[in-house]
Amino acid sequence: FIAAVARNPLQIWDASTLRTVVVQQLDGELSDVCFSPDGSRAVCTEPDGALWVCTFSPDGSDVQSRKARSGVSSSNIYMRTAFVPSNDRVTARVAADTIRLYDLDADAFATPEFSAPQPIMGVAVSYDGSMLAIGAADGTVMVHDRVSGRLVREFPRHLGAVRAVAFSHDGALLASA
Repeated sequence: FIAAVARNPLQIWDASTLRTVVVQQLDGELSDVCFSPDGSRAVCTEPDGALWVCTFSPDGSDVQSRKARSGVSSSNIYMRTAFVPSNDRVTARVAADTIRLYDLDADAFATPEFSAPQPIMGVAVSYDGSMLAIGAADGTVMVHDRVSGRLVREFPRHLGAVRAVAFSHDGALLASA
C-alpha cells in the first residue's frame, strides 16, 4: 500500500494497481503518516502532536480510526513519525523539543523521553529497534539508545534545520537532511 496526507483526508492506494483503497476523513490538519512494519496500521500526526491510528484489513475493506491522543504541543513545527519494529509503539511529540514513544495498545506513553536543544523535526527508529535518531531545527542530529534513552552519539551540526533522518536497513548508516 501507499499512503499520503495533504491536510486531510488520509488516502491509501494499492501500489500495484494504483486503486484507491481507503479515503479516511479525520478531524484536524494532518502532517505526516507512517505504516507499521507489519502493514496493519497507519498513524497520522497533526502539527500539535495529536496522533490518529488507523487499523485496516489487508485488502483495505475495513478501516477503523481513532484519535489515540490529543495534541499537547503549542508548536506548529511538522515532525515526522516512526514506528518501532514491534508494531506497537510510535514516536509522539510531547513538547516542541521532546518526544516519547507512545504505546498504541496500552494508550499510554512509554519511557524514556528524548530531547533536543531545539524543536525536533525528524525522527527515525533503526530497523532492529535499538536506536532512535533525532533531527532538530538547529541542525542537531543525535542518536539515542531506544531502551535506556542514553545519548549514543551527536553528529556535527548541519547549517540549517534537519527535517529528516533515516537509518539504512542494517543500521550501519544514518542519513540526515
